[in-house]
Amino acid sequence: MGLRRAVVVDREPGLLARLTTELGRGGYLVEGLDSTQGLSSDLLLRVKPDLVVLDVELPGLGATELLRLVDALKVRTEASVVLTTGGTLEKRLWWRLAVDQVVERQRLREEGVRALGLATSSLVRVDVRAVLDEVLGQEPVCVGSRLLRVKLDLFSDSQLFEDREGRQGVFVALSPLPEVGQSMELELEVLNRPCFWVRGKVVWQRPRSALSGRPPGVGVSLEELSPEGEEAIERMLEQRAPLALDWPGEKA
Repeated sequence: MGLRRAVVVDREPGLLARLTTELGRGGYLVEGLDSTQGLSSDLLLRVKPDLVVLDVELPGLGATELLRLVDALKVRTEASVVLTTGGTLEKRLWWRLAVDQVVERQRLREEGVRALGLATSSLVRVDVRAVLDEVLGQEPVCVGSRLLRVKLDLFSDSQLFEDREGRQGVFVALSPLPEVGQSMELELEVLNRPCFWVRGKVVWQRPRSALSGRPPGVGVSLEELSPEGEEAIERMLEQRAPLALDWPGEKA
């Protein structure tokens, strides 16, 4: 079988390790996260998962963020979405989320991937040659052909940044990373104000780091900023200073 992708987000290191291992043995390429750091709809959509297993009681993951994540997955992917809960998730919210399954965490601890409806006998070992063919044959990530919607607020992973020369841009949290020098078209929503379109160019990358826990992404210099865009960004700068980034990772 070819490459299948899964994202597992869980606050318990032992459970996260078990699910990651068992899904990996069953033919999934697994991305594991132990917190909401780096968890965003942009990241999930770029990974293009076939399966998402999400701990709904993660600190910092409120009902609004949960709804946004699940809605984005259901509208724009064909991923199966499984929520894990210790019992605090209200049943009326289950229906509103329209997820594929809700699993009690104790059952997950006892049964592992079987609790997800993935019996060990039904898991297929990965075809290594097919994986190599797919990975090595992939084209560089290109998002310039379509608008990429980016939300900026005081708590978003994506943020305004300022380099050592005082130039401003937008750090866009996503994965995989577009190449340095690639043109991008962004639809920015700043502090819940009306969206505006802007063109930019990738000037640096920040790869995922297991040590820092910071979300991966790219720094995009902005071009052709409209008066409405300048006003929205100015409003945000009044609320929060831009990230002081010293061109981390690969740069132009």
